[in-house]
This record gives sequence, structure tokens and C-alpha cells, in this order.
Amino acid sequence: MVQRKEMMPKNELSTLTLEIIHDQDWTTSLKTFNKDELRITSLQSGVVSADEDFEVIIVKASREKYYKFLLEILKTSPLILNVDYKFSLSPKYHLLYIRARSDISIVKRCFQTNSVVLELDYVEGLEKWKILGIRENLDQLARLIRGLATVKRLRIEPLRFEHLDRGLMIDFSQRELQSLITAYHMGYFDYPRKCSLKEIAEQLSISKATANEYLHKAIYKLLRKKIINNN
Repeated sequence: MVQRKEMMPKNELSTLTLEIIHDQDWTTSLKTFNKDELRITSLQSGVVSADEDFEVIIVKASREKYYKFLLEILKTSPLILNVDYKFSLSPKYHLLYIRARSDISIVKRCFQTNSVVLELDYVEGLEKWKILGIRENLDQLARLIRGLATVKRLRIEPLRFEHLDRGLMIDFSQRELQSLITAYHMGYFDYPRKCSLKEIAEQLSISKATANEYLHKAIYKLLRKKIINNN
């Protein structure tokens, strides 16, 4: 069911909630697994060049053969350029860094419309997105997505406080959150990296060692809260 809320100001900060079948993408191959067998959460995604995207994903696979099946899907997909590294966090959790062609990439369209991916999960053949942007840009993004995928659910609504993860925000100290957000906006987590730890420290008027400490604590809390505790 496609839902849309009309008569919102064009420049109002809003969220786009989306469930799609990305017909030509590798994610459709996950439809043979239920969410307890294989579930993928995107930690970060971005644009490398005009023709290439990257994505860092956490794979939760209840059995090793499901994880191996996923690796084979990625290996044979014409859209995947490379899986640059594979790291097993535990027998059930695996971290992958993927580079892919951006022909049908929604990440690329988010970049083009100045929108930010807040959440992205791949489960049971569906891609479940939550995207932040101004209303006018999200309307444009929605039109682009309809040309790329089968839309099962689409809703644009004004950003409300409850859309923010208040429990996660409380878990951070003010300095940790400030360091994490500054690092993100300066491109510290981009590929390739756009700034150094020293530059982040200078921006925050703290030492490099202190910036490193704040970032490590923030990243640890983020992983614990959003990956480990949620699963």
C-alpha cells in the first residue's frame, strides 16, 4: 500500500519510509530466507564516483551455509564490483565492505537529492529504508525510486521527535555525540576518507588523543545499541 501525506511545505524536514523490491538488484535473492535465517543491516553507504557506490553491511546469518550463499550471490551479481573485505564478528555476525555499480542505486539518488539514509535493512527480499531530507527533495527521490523498483510501501511525513532514537542519544555524552556528528559531516567515515583525526580535533578545539577517545566510545556505544542489543 502506497501512502503519502499531502499539503506539506516543500522545505519542511521530513522522513521517507520505504519498502521496495529492488527487482534487478542482488537483494531480491534474499526472499528465500526468513528474517531469522538471514538479515542484513547497512551501517554506512555512499558514493565513490559517478558510476560507483560503497556500502558497509552487517550480515546476521543463523547458519554458515546461509552466509556462504550470500557471498555467492554477491560474487555472481553483475552490479557488484568487489567485496573488499570480509570480517567475522562471531559465528553469526559478519561485516562486509561492498563496492557496486550505481546504475540502479538508490544511494546514488539519495546523494543527488541531498537526502540522508537513516536506516536500511535487507530482509526476506525487501529493502526497508528510512531517509531524511526536505519534503521537495524526498518527493523527487520517490519519483526516481518508482522508476527503479517495485514499491510496496512509501510514506513521507514531517520529521517528529519520536523519529529520533532517544534511547541512543541518552547513551552518548554530549562530547561523544558532538565528535561523532562532526566526524560524519567532515567526511571522516567516507571512502576515501576526506579528513584526518587531527582536523576533527582542531575543529572541536580538543587534542587528537581526546578526539580519538570520544570517537571510539561513541562508535562502541553505537554498535552495542544498534547491532548487538537489537539482535
